[in-house]
Amino acid sequence: MPQVIPARCPHCGASLKVDPRADSATCAYCGTTSLLRSKGTVAPGGAPVIIVASGGAKPLVIVGLVMVVVMVLVGVGVMSVTSRSEPAPAPSRNPVEVRPVEPVVRPPAPSDDATRLEVERLETGRRPLLADINGDATVDVLVLARLHMGERRWGAFTAFSGATGELLWYVDAPEDAQGTVAAVANGRLLLLTDAGQISGHELAAGKQQWSTALGDRGLRFCAATEPDSVLVPTADERVLLLDVKTGKQAPAQPSASCRPLPSDQEFKDYDPRNRSDPRAPAGVTGVHCGSVRVMGSENFTVADECRKLAGFDPDRLGGLVAHALWQTPRGWLVIGVRDPGTHTPLVARVQGKALAWKADVPEGNPLLASEGGPSPIVLAGDVIVAGYRLRTGQQPWLTGFSLEDGKRLWHVEAPGGKSIDGAAAAPGQVLVYADGSIFVLDAATGALLRTIGPRTP
Repeated sequence: MPQVIPARCPHCGASLKVDPRADSATCAYCGTTSLLRSKGTVAPGGAPVIIVASGGAKPLVIVGLVMVVVMVLVGVGVMSVTSRSEPAPAPSRNPVEVRPVEPVVRPPAPSDDATRLEVERLETGRRPLLADINGDATVDVLVLARLHMGERRWGAFTAFSGATGELLWYVDAPEDAQGTVAAVANGRLLLLTDAGQISGHELAAGKQQWSTALGDRGLRFCAATEPDSVLVPTADERVLLLDVKTGKQAPAQPSASCRPLPSDQEFKDYDPRNRSDPRAPAGVTGVHCGSVRVMGSENFTVADECRKLAGFDPDRLGGLVAHALWQTPRGWLVIGVRDPGTHTPLVARVQGKALAWKADVPEGNPLLASEGGPSPIVLAGDVIVAGYRLRTGQQPWLTGFSLEDGKRLWHVEAPGGKSIDGAAAAPGQVLVYADGSIFVLDAATGALLRTIGPRTP
């Protein structure tokens, strides 16, 4: 019966199962399909010699069992050399093991037809991470993306220049990319997989510096008081102190509070008892308003936090109901809907305990807009950017208001098509995540400055 020979994938080095009866083999890890040639290179009773082509213009790689077969066909000697390929090592079960690793970062490829690297789409359903990656004092973007080069397509965490939109570097994503949580802390990109593995990458070039196993599934990254460290609570109710420079971990005392660091999966393991609003920018306290009753495996009620935190009743300001409050240097920003009446989106500002101003988000007749609070909602300095959708159309709209007096500054059709996945602010800019791309708008005028990722037609 034909023997199945383990070999290594010529692209990623993972274990590749090859059946001599087949014409090709596909790597279960990275998806690379390799062409096989076995006919004419097997001596009677010997092991097959497998020649694996990695695709494109890369040289052929010869793998198989260690042997030299010399055949004489019509007076011509044919010699093939093969080498045994051992299976890839199993992941360590040691919860404190830290392994230095070689980088899996690949720079953008040359732009010829066979090897041109293209960004197929950005995973804009996840929150992109903002950080100065290349040291130019400009906020850059880290986001999970789908890449393709020739016939190969794969997921990668990608870094883009915020100034130009240029792809700076990418790191191949783990196999369980959709379950992986990414965060930036102390000059490192941290990747936490569902398998309880964390890897650390420096930001300048994405080089992977270490990898460590937690011993159980990590839940999130939290801020730590120790320098160059983060806290990682685990599913087995431990809390680990992780050094982001070395990957070394140590037990930490469980704490009643865990201030989550911004991650690209802001709603992963969401606890309804946490009433903070993740849409609020860094340094701005945001809280969801209203009480919450939870029924299921646990039954409990979460009391409204807005009255206690703000010192006033946001539902008794006249003509509005608050969905959320953000504490700004100019007072409380109120995000909500009109009430009584049709619940169309509205924003307002409270100074002290008095209403300074309120404004309907839709331009023109507010009754033409769909009901519900503004979405997205962004605070870019002293500019509030709020989105809404008309009841009769699919195209979303964005409008900018002055935080000082509520004056409407601009009003534009949202770029990217019929839906907006999210938005965030950078100095003087608003980043809109939609349709697999990131659109950078001028916060003062709403003008489109550049597009990061694939360009929509």
